[in-house]
This record gives sequence, C-alpha cells and structure tokens, in this order.
Amino acid sequence: MNKEGKNVISLGIGSPDLPPHPDVIKVLQEESAKPNTHAYQSYKGSPVLRNAFAGWYKKWYAVDLNADTEILPLIGSKEGIMHICMTYLNEGDFVLIPNPGYPTYKSTATIAGGKCDSLGEVTTNSQLKIHGGFVFTVNEFMPHARREISFKPAEKNSDDDQLRESAAAEVEISIAGKTKTMWLKRNSPQYESGTIDLSGQPLRARFTTGQTSLGFSLELVDFKREMNPGQVGNAAYSSMVRVLDKAHPADDKQLIALNQPLSHNGFRLYQSSFREAGHGKEASIFSVAYDPGRPLKYAGSLMICVGITTMFYMRAYSFMPRLRVESSQRNDALPLEQILKVSA
Repeated sequence: MNKEGKNVISLGIGSPDLPPHPDVIKVLQEESAKPNTHAYQSYKGSPVLRNAFAGWYKKWYAVDLNADTEILPLIGSKEGIMHICMTYLNEGDFVLIPNPGYPTYKSTATIAGGKCDSLGEVTTNSQLKIHGGFVFTVNEFMPHARREISFKPAEKNSDDDQLRESAAAEVEISIAGKTKTMWLKRNSPQYESGTIDLSGQPLRARFTTGQTSLGFSLELVDFKREMNPGQVGNAAYSSMVRVLDKAHPADDKQLIALNQPLSHNGFRLYQSSFREAGHGKEASIFSVAYDPGRPLKYAGSLMICVGITTMFYMRAYSFMPRLRVESSQRNDALPLEQILKVSA
C-alpha cells in the first residue's frame, strides 16, 4: 500500500514526530557529563521522579497516588503491557483487543497464555460471545464517525468539601463566513485546548486562567526548608529573592517567609508553598495579592478605634456631673443631724 502511494497509518510504532524541547536536550547533556549518573536506577525508580508522577496526576486528574506503592517507572509501554498480561492472565483466558490496534497487545497476551482469536467483523447488532458467558452486542456501528464532545453541569457532592470538576465552555469561532463550535475544559490535558481549520487557517484556542503582568520579576537566590523534630513534616520554609524592576531598581536581597510577605509596587507576595523541581532542586511558590483599598481599610479601622475611645470618655464625662448632682440632692434631703454626721 505504501508503494501505491497510499497514506498508511501504522499503529505499531510510537516514534515521536517532533524533537524534544531544547531545554530538555540541554539538561540531558549536563546530567550525562556528571560522573555519578551512569549507574542503573533502582527497581522502583528515583523518589523525585515518582513524586513528580504523583503530583502530575493530582494536578490534572485530582487522583491521589502513593508514590511508594502505586507508581512504577517503566522503560517503555511494552514492558508495562507485558507485566499486566503476566499478572492478570491465566492459561487459556480470552483477551479482547482492538483490530486494528497496537500489535504488542496480541503478542504479550499470547506469550502470557491468553487467546486472541478473531470473533468476526463488527457490524450493527452483531454479538461477541466470550468465555464466561459474557455477550457483547453492538447496538450501532458507524464505519466513518467523528467524535463530538460535550459537557454537562456537575453537581457538588455533599460529602466533598470542594468540587473537583473544572469549568468547561462551548465556544463558537467564525471567519470568512464559516462557523465552527468546540468544547474546551479548563485544567484538562485533553480538552484544555483545541485546533480548528477554517479556510485553510489553523487556529488554536485554549481555556485557562488569565495571566496579568506584575511589571517586575523575582530572582530566587536561596530557598530554605526547616523540618519538624524527627524529620517528619515541614516546620517552616522561606525564600531569599531579588526584585528585578527596571522602574525601581534595587540590588538588595529580601526575605519572603510564611509570616513575612514582600511588598513591592502595590503588590504583596506571600510564601505559599513549594514543590520538588527534580535534580535535587526545589521550586518556591508564591501567592500574589493586590489590594488598592488597603489604606482605606486602615483608615476605617483607625476611625473605629477613635470613635470607641471618644464614646467611652464622653459617657464617663456625662456621668460624673449627674453623680455630683444626685449626691447633693440626697444630702439636702437628709436631716440636719445626719448631715452633720456625714460631714464629720
């Protein structure tokens, strides 16, 4: 078919069609030049790599994985598929695999003792009977189909304090009299962005959070993390930074800690968290707050304090004359003998 000039898509290979990012190649070159990076890795992989996998699944899929017991780095997909077949398949078990599909599915299942015999052509209302009495019925078959993606509102679970589902939006894009719609979902590796082709002009749309320039940048000079006694949990962490601002140049270093934010150009930067950046390094994470009404809040608090103090002294001042008048009135009502006794 290739000789006939047909464009054959091979499902048996997964060779990348794009080169790695230059930064990746640079890091590989730097690490390969170190004398202590040429030994075999442990059977479980390095903790930094496994923790990075766990963090990626938590960020994009809201799935909690134990980096020590639920993650195992592999040298490739074939190794993982082979071990899955060896784990779950017994001699003579029947295996359903797609056709056409990845040839490794059939070869690894056969090596593990499974059966992958063809069950015939898939058509509408056709049935697939497999071992164990299971029957699969094809309700509808479309030789040529296009996938359509749609989303529906998610109801918050009463047992969950936070709704894990991210926002989704259906957008309509028009150009040169042609219109096309597409769904985008925020924080989704698969649906966060999409590409459409209208009039030969590809356009890539992305649904993500907005970004605002602060007008300055930070250079992380040093990061320190203090552990609790027994090296269990983080007691505190702080970052030494240098502010890079052309409008307000400053060369001095400043500290950002949990209870010590950095104020610059109307922004306040707080030490929020940190994460493992790999290669024994840590990345510091800051949260940024901009509150132009902060002086008004302080002025309002000061006015409240002044008002409370003024009311206190006014009540005390107005109460003292009344006490004197009442005391004098009571003394006038007493007999002369008692007045003399009181004065005495």
